[in-house]
Amino acid sequence: MPTRVTSSSEALIDVILASNPKQVNEVKVFENSISDHEIIYAKLQLKPARPKPVYVTTRSFKQYNANNFQSEVAQAPWSVVLDVFDDVEDKLNAFNILFNDLLDEHAPLKTIKIRGRPNPCVTNEIRELMKTRDSWKKKAKKSKDP
Repeated sequence: MPTRVTSSSEALIDVILASNPKQVNEVKVFENSISDHEIIYAKLQLKPARPKPVYVTTRSFKQYNANNFQSEVAQAPWSVVLDVFDDVEDKLNAFNILFNDLLDEHAPLKTIKIRGRPNPCVTNEIRELMKTRDSWKKKAKKSKDP
């Protein structure tokens, strides 16, 4: 679009440059009755777009008891897997179903939302100091000593 308009010519003189064109949402040229230069402006997206949350399916070992799980694995009807099926693929499928059922019972699947990236200013050293601070705070609360 021309930004300088006279009765005899039109020229693109005024420009807007951006190092990151993805941050430019809108560019407009407005007519100006005071001067022969049009007014230009750009609308920028300065805040980076928040990344979409990522969901991950994982197992919850919160109530997991290794002894109970081992006991149930030992009592599972593994002979069915070996004796009933002739094809190796069928045996593997039966094994996976049986094992995953046991695993789902003791360590159920849950979907969690992964939060954004951690703050780059918080280093591992600072995290350790924060843990120490929190530990001291916990001890102070327990002692009830002002």
